[in-house]
Formats: sequence, C-alpha cells, structure tokens
Amino acid sequence: MALEPKQLVYQGTFGKDDNPLPKVKYEDIPKERRKKLHRKRLYNVAPEDFEEWLAVELDFNKYRYVGEGLDFEHKTKRLADEDDQKGLAQYYRAEYRHLQEFAVWEEEHLTPLVKELASMAKSDPQYDWHFLYKLERKKLVCMEAYLSHSRVADASGEYVGKKWLVLCINLLDYILEYKKITKEQIKQMNLRNLHGLVDTNTIEQFKIEKYTKKDGHCMKTFHGKEIYVRKMEHLYHLIRLYKTRYWWE
Repeated sequence: MALEPKQLVYQGTFGKDDNPLPKVKYEDIPKERRKKLHRKRLYNVAPEDFEEWLAVELDFNKYRYVGEGLDFEHKTKRLADEDDQKGLAQYYRAEYRHLQEFAVWEEEHLTPLVKELASMAKSDPQYDWHFLYKLERKKLVCMEAYLSHSRVADASGEYVGKKWLVLCINLLDYILEYKKITKEQIKQMNLRNLHGLVDTNTIEQFKIEKYTKKDGHCMKTFHGKEIYVRKMEHLYHLIRLYKTRYWWE
C-alpha cells in the first residue's frame, strides 16, 4: 500500500525569521514594476522577484481596519505598525517557502502517482467493476499523499479525516484481493445486518457448510470471503458517504 513518502513537513503559517521584512525598499521599485508585481499571485512569483513582490504587497496592505461598537458596525482605518507588517511578512515568507518546497516534493513523488492514475484511467478495460475500484484506490492514494504533505497536515502528516481515507484504501485492498482475507477473520465475522448485501442462499450455504483443511477447496471459506468482502464494500461506501468531504485543503 503506497501511502508514502513523508519527506516534506509543513512549517506552519508563520516562519521563524528574525527580520522577515523585505530586503528592498518599496520606494526603490519603479512604478511600472510595482503595478506588474502587484498583479502577480504568490505562487507565480519567481524567487528573484520575491523581495520586491513582498515590498509591494506590504505597501498595498499598509492599512488596518479596526471594528468598533457592540456589533463592530463602525470601522476605523489606521496605518499598520511594524509588528503588523512583520506578521504579514512572516506569513508570506512561510507560504512562499512551502510552495517552493512542495513543488520539489510534488515533482519527485506526487507526479509519478498521478501519472499512474492517468494511465490506469486511459488503458484499463471498461467491462469490469474490479478496474473501477482499482482506479478509486489509486485516486485515494494520490489524495492521501497530497493531504499528508499539505497545509492541513501537521509535522507527522496527520490531518482531519486521515484515518478514514487510509481505512478506505485498506478496505479496497481487501475488496480487490480476496486472498488477503484469512479463515480467522471469517470466523470472527458478524453475520447480522446482511440484508440486501448478500443473497439469502449464500448466507444459508455458509451457515451449513464445514471448514476443510485445505482452504483452496473449502466452500465455507469461499462463501465466507464473499460475505466478508460485501461487508467491507458496505463499510467503504458508508465512509465515503459521510467522510469524503473531510478530504480537502
């Protein structure tokens, strides 16, 4: 199960720079260049332009609006002090650093996973549910890799909903590979709440059949795996119904 690698750690919204303010002065930047830089978004800024971009952005955000009154219906405009500017500069530096490091990690680790996903979607046959689940599993693997390295993850790669996403990948492993299901797992299986999941005849056959020494020729094990997989499919779709919307940045 490819749920790695964890080589990029998001450092948080704010960095640890002692002096995060721009290394250039806003006044030294030509007016036309200021306009050009201001139209750029952070993710489009080249490394050699970052200091100038930061100076322009801080100047654009040099005012703060403070709410007053019980419902903050009145706002007072004031000039940002040095601490305000430092805090904003720290935020931009931390974000830019993350974008740069993430781009390197993405190219090395996430892009190959996405290419595999695209290849599967393009070349896998359209006649078998098995390939649909394989495609879903590969997409979830890509999502897990992304989210565990993104802003929503902590230094350990944990994020809200991670356990459910990883569980869905594990469930698909079992659904796609019946062989992973052991006799012990089948023996511990709860046979209640199977209405609509497995036909009555299969359930009845499973109840009356006996285990044999060789699982390869054991009908009880065969039917047991069939029931077990259907229960896992039900759990998989139940998780997707209630937890899919947790997986976003």
